[in-house]
Amino acid sequence: MNRRRYLQTAASLAAIGLAGCGGSVGEDGAHTPTPTAPTPTIQHDSTRIVSDGDDRPWVRAAFSNTGDAPHGRLEVRYTVQDATGNVVSTQSSLVDYIPAGKTWLDYQIVTGGQRSRAETVDVTVLADGGGVESERIDGIIVTSSTLSKDYQSETEIVGELDIDRAYESLYLVGSLLTDSGQLRGTVGTILRDVEIGSRSFDARIADHRTPKNRSGALPTDHDIRLFEDIP
Repeated sequence: MNRRRYLQTAASLAAIGLAGCGGSVGEDGAHTPTPTAPTPTIQHDSTRIVSDGDDRPWVRAAFSNTGDAPHGRLEVRYTVQDATGNVVSTQSSLVDYIPAGKTWLDYQIVTGGQRSRAETVDVTVLADGGGVESERIDGIIVTSSTLSKDYQSETEIVGELDIDRAYESLYLVGSLLTDSGQLRGTVGTILRDVEIGSRSFDARIADHRTPKNRSGALPTDHDIRLFEDIP
């Protein structure tokens, strides 16, 4: 057997195997792995039935992005059941954007004639956008923005943007935050035929509620992000 040919073949196979694992092989044979791209990881922390102090049941759910990259749209359905497993009601909820390291805290009031029998909640993920694929737009300045919110009514962020160049369309995401920085949800709106200069926006969501005995969970602050499309 030709020893030189055997050594060359073995080295080639080793290089192919390492390349399949990602990375490169140096002249000394050392393997340098390819850096792993940041990824989001959604963890369902908890879901339970809570009361608002007036004997009205609510769903309280928490979902954390434990990864090192932001997560895009997440839509879930809550199926509320009584003690024997009968369905009391169903609610759906979605969030457009969960930053890395943030937890989405969601509250949904239980509706229906049997709501007083609510005991347990099953969670179904209806849509999981995974990582944010839409490009974030950083050249636009938010010159003003105002959050309007109370415990029961529509949540709204209105404001003005200073546009640096023309866009066919933009997607604006407003994150709803508590005093402690807890993510309570998002509002979103599409801006079309965006031209250079000042542009007003109005992003809102109906039925974004908070139990009255959970004052610490009431959104009081916000931030704005702009993307080419839905994150």
